[in-house]
Amino acid sequence: MRAANALDFDDLIGETVALLQAFPQIAEYYRRRFRHVLVDEYQDTSHAQFMLVRELVGGAGEFDHAVAPAELCVVGDADQSIYAFRGATIRNIEEFERDYPDARTILLEQNYRSTQNILSAANSVISKNTGRREKRLWTDSGEGELIVGYVADNEHDEASFVASEIDRLVD
Repeated sequence: MRAANALDFDDLIGETVALLQAFPQIAEYYRRRFRHVLVDEYQDTSHAQFMLVRELVGGAGEFDHAVAPAELCVVGDADQSIYAFRGATIRNIEEFERDYPDARTILLEQNYRSTQNILSAANSVISKNTGRREKRLWTDSGEGELIVGYVADNEHDEASFVASEIDRLVD
């Protein structure tokens, strides 16, 4: 890609981090410009994205600069991390409070989309995750219908079951 003077997504992040680290005055310019930084789905960020956020917000006592660290808000759920295959690291959210010791964590346990039967099943599954922060998902939406579990022997049986369920529910 470099031969074509092109950058992919990871290169864009890496080059930006290198620029901010090599030229403190540029980092300070952007710290002044972006006083509030919000990162959604933080559990799905990579190490490179972590470094970019770190350079953008600065850190108390970590940098010798005239600009105070920016306000950082991250939203994420370690129990929903699914992108390790593309470089996401669960470490970013699990170690957030260590990386930002002045941060305050707010657990959002109330769910507005699902019924309690679904959330109880989810609570049972995620309770097995190692190193997780304890939380109990709940809702005011009622118990709802019982969930149905089905284990297929193969993809064909699974597809057939799903199609039959769709037909049953539509009729």
